[in-house]
Amino acid sequence: AKFVELPFGLGPTWFDEMDYSSGDPLPKDHIRRLKSLKHAVEILDPLLSSLTGIHSEGGDACNDATWIPERIFLFGFSAGACLV
Repeated sequence: AKFVELPFGLGPTWFDEMDYSSGDPLPKDHIRRLKSLKHAVEILDPLLSSLTGIHSEGGDACNDATWIPERIFLFGFSAGACLV
């Protein structure tokens, strides 16, 4: 599945924070917003698990983990972390 494309050729966004046809913000409990946030977590979770060796379902670390979780930082920009 793909991320949502922003209008005006701005590229994709991590999650839906607004109705892009009207410009109105989506309420925090709006189903479209929640589904898009879940999608972002489903993308990031395997990535972080592969870096740390810690799997979300059990929390067990495998022996070939090379990244320390406390040293991984995720940065975003513009309230939705527009992806380049």
